[in-house]
Amino acid sequence: MTASTALTLYRKIDGIEKMFRMLKTELNYDTFRVHSDSSVLSKTFIMFIATIIRNEIHNRLAELIKSDRKNYTVNKSLRILQEIEISKNAKNIYVSKYALTSKQKSVLEALNVKEKDLKNGINDFNSRF
Repeated sequence: MTASTALTLYRKIDGIEKMFRMLKTELNYDTFRVHSDSSVLSKTFIMFIATIIRNEIHNRLAELIKSDRKNYTVNKSLRILQEIEISKNAKNIYVSKYALTSKQKSVLEALNVKEKDLKNGINDFNSRF
């Protein structure tokens, strides 16, 4: 085995170990807290889907994270997006509670979500309910 092959394999293993660490720490997959085989299968399937989604978010945020590691990681970016608030006003219409911050706009842009798309989603929600 050449040194470059060994390094490539090591990097793949490192990525897999990081994924399992993320599953255990951030998605609480280290304990099942279920009592049937079907519940274990269901939880495993949900964790699999969550891992795929998180990996897609990581890939889309890669350039933003590379440009500013201090302010942007996947966890920090998700927390930034959690601060977007939508509430029902006196006319029973859902509206954005605050204007988007520059960090929120940066994260949304990296995820290829435009502010207009967010507003359209709110309007769509209002038309349904």
